[in-house]
Amino acid sequence: MSYEAPYRGLRVVDLSQGIAGPYAAMLLAQYGADVIKVEPPEGDWARILGVRYGDQTVFSIAGNLGKRSIAVDLKTEEGREIVRRLIAGADVFLEGFRPGVTARLGMAYADVAAINPGTIYVSVSGFGQSGLCDALELPDVRDDRRFASSDLRYQHLTELMAKLSERFGRYTTAELARRFRAAGIMHSRVNDYLEFLRDPHVEATGIVTWIEQPGVGRVPIPRAPGLVPPTPGSPRATAPSLDQHRKEILAEIGLAQL
Repeated sequence: MSYEAPYRGLRVVDLSQGIAGPYAAMLLAQYGADVIKVEPPEGDWARILGVRYGDQTVFSIAGNLGKRSIAVDLKTEEGREIVRRLIAGADVFLEGFRPGVTARLGMAYADVAAINPGTIYVSVSGFGQSGLCDALELPDVRDDRRFASSDLRYQHLTELMAKLSERFGRYTTAELARRFRAAGIMHSRVNDYLEFLRDPHVEATGIVTWIEQPGVGRVPIPRAPGLVPPTPGSPRATAPSLDQHRKEILAEIGLAQL
């Protein structure tokens, strides 16, 4: 086992999208694991979050450093078979779907365990907003069935944001922080990117390193705890383009190019 790559030899199948799940899987890649990023044909939605550079954004880069990518349509049997074959050789399976989606896809814990009993199954899920609405004294939002789940909140995002924005506008940042602390809600002042990079604590701890991402240029990336910064040109130092590794991944699981 290598000090710099203690997870070398482990394979991770990462079906998560966005920020939380991909970031967790990225840390495994930085520690040496072979992380296969399974994305929908249009790509992880982090690839369109913010300013785009081809098929990358700062979020997709930060969440996918060191991974390999394959685009798979999980709505098709062909796509699900690819993932089942990947699971058969996986040490870790990571997903971040809404409740019930993995069961419909045949990728719930029992399904994965039936294919490979030794696979560690990781689910990354969000949380509700009732505490936030209590802190803002918005019982009508807390009790409104339109906002009862993350899926419903997304469907009614315009109405929800209108209510929250009006209430946020009544308080200073300091007052909001006091209310959130009292309610036990995790929070922090929002800095822009430049403010964050210039923060004395960030500079003193060296928690940010800079990489060269093909097609993008220099990008600041949080350092993985306990690891030296990735060497320029190494697999750890770049994020894959969408579907970049399809041919080699399919070959590894015995499938011809699809």
